[in-house]
This record gives sequence, C-alpha cells and structure tokens, in this order.
Amino acid sequence: MSYNKTNWVDGKTELNASHLNNIEEGIAQVHAFMDGEARDFHASISRRVKAWGPVFNSDNGHVIMTPLVKDFNTE
Repeated sequence: MSYNKTNWVDGKTELNASHLNNIEEGIAQVHAFMDGEARDFHASISRRVKAWGPVFNSDNGHVIMTPLVKDFNTE
C-alpha cells in the first residue's frame, strides 16, 4: 500500500481533480487493507489469545491490559 501525501499550502496548492483523486485513492487503499489483510491478521491473532493480562509501562506509569497470545508472549 502506497500513498503520496500532498503538501497543502494556503493560496498556493491548486485544488484540482488530480489532488482530489489522490485523496480518493488513498481512502480506497485503506479500505481495501482493512477489509483484507488487517481483518485476516486480527482473526488469526484472536484465535490464539489464551487470556488477557496487565502490563506495566515504566515509561509513563500506565498499566494496560494486553492479550496473552499462545506462542507469542513469553511464559
């Protein structure tokens, strides 16, 4: 998936079909990814979750719940 961002500058960047079509193509690519690869990845990970567990982030002091995935997390 590739997207070439437009650097918009007030009064300088032309609003035209080419720029708008670039935005549309980027949106279409994201939707295709979310409907395909990302969904498949989520499904494969979800099947392997054996439990949820707390993880402490010492950088910010937050505790988050994270999935404990078979053959992924250390025991």
